[in-house]
Amino acid sequence: MNLEYLRELHHAPRFKPITLRIADGRKLSVPHPDFLSIDPAGHVVIVFGEKGGFSVIDSELIAAVDVPAPNGHRKPGKR
Repeated sequence: MNLEYLRELHHAPRFKPITLRIADGRKLSVPHPDFLSIDPAGHVVIVFGEKGGFSVIDSELIAAVDVPAPNGHRKPGKR
């Protein structure tokens, strides 16, 4: 997964909710930029849950990012 692409999505002027697909099959929803943190070195990504808790992910384990299409449907993200 291209971490620079994830950074671009995270800091976009008009953020759109995204879903991170992890190599182990999990999907982590990021409804707002405040729910995502990327360490400056790019090794660790933290996704905060909407109801509390968080997941710490090795950035190399992010298989893809799903980004909503303009019509509201999700399209597969970059790998």
